[in-house]
This record gives sequence, C-alpha cells and structure tokens, in this order.
Amino acid sequence: MNIRKLSLYIGVALVIIATVMFLSDSPSRILGTEEPGAEQNIEAYAVARNASTRFFDDAGVLSYTFKSTKLSHFRPTENEEDSYTSVEEPDIIVFSDAGPWHLHADTARVSSDQIITLRQNVALEQRSEEVGLTRFTTSELILDVNNKRAHTSKAVTIDSPLGELTALGMEADMSLRRVKLLSQVRGRHKPQKLNP
Repeated sequence: MNIRKLSLYIGVALVIIATVMFLSDSPSRILGTEEPGAEQNIEAYAVARNASTRFFDDAGVLSYTFKSTKLSHFRPTENEEDSYTSVEEPDIIVFSDAGPWHLHADTARVSSDQIITLRQNVALEQRSEEVGLTRFTTSELILDVNNKRAHTSKAVTIDSPLGELTALGMEADMSLRRVKLLSQVRGRHKPQKLNP
C-alpha cells in the first residue's frame, strides 16, 4: 500500500471520528452558545439535607444564619472557582445594627465567592418600630451576604402598612437600612389613622 492511500484512509477515519464526536455532544457546548449559568447535567459532589448554620464576623458577632431543606454542592471542573451550591428553600437572616433582615425563596445558587442568587418567590422582610413589617418580593435577588447588600434588575413589589410600591430594579444596603428603587417606580398610599 502506498503512502498516499494510507494518508487518505487516515484522513477519512479522522473525519468520521470528528463527525461522530460532534454529533454526540451538545452543539451549544461545542459552539459556545450555551447560556451562562445553565445547569449542567452533572452529579452533586456532596448533598446535605435540613442544613442549618450560623456565621460570625471577625469580632465574634452573629452576622447571619442560613437554613435550607437541601444543599447540593457541584464541582463541574477541577477549578474550585467553578464550583457552586444549589439550595432548596433557602431561609436567611442577616443581622445589622438597623435590625434583622429575613430572606427566603424557593431556590438559590451560592457561587464559590459566596454570592447568593435567590430565585422564585423571593421575599425580603424587615421590621421596624416606626413602620412595622415591610416586605419586598421579586423573582430574583442577588445577595452579597458578607457586605450585607442585595440587588435585582427584576420587578419588585414593596408592601408595608404605609402603602405599596412597585419598581423595576432595586439596591438594598441592609447595614444602613437604605433601599434604592432604580426605575419605573409607582406607589399607592394606604391612609393611616393618626393617633391622638
């Protein structure tokens, strides 16, 4: 067999192998069109049920508590920065001088840098002596729990004894008890009886 025929056979074999590999893999992965944050079909590295933990700051003061019905830790690559934890029914209380903030949702994802993305039926609640209970609801909220800040670009509804506000996007600084509504703010005042 001459060298040209052998080269042709090897070339055809490589084309067939490449075609089989291409067709057996996800085209979106090969072409790089898979949406960022799309859940991969991988097994959890570790699973914990009915998890509860408390986190303290450097001074030993309780910073926040975290509860969940199920935590699933994933490590899709050998790179630790790619790891994340999927959370079912997260329940978080963030403590600050302005009082505690209570967050809960149907699901959440905790990235390796401890940023928590809460999704589906997200509620953020804060109670004050002056106003009472204020409840923020949205479909997604990104929480930087170490800096006690949260934000969303999604629609938000804020309900309190004083009235109801809706907006598109919100930033919250829990330490300062300060909330900034980003756009399309609408409000409805609930008349209150004044105490004599």
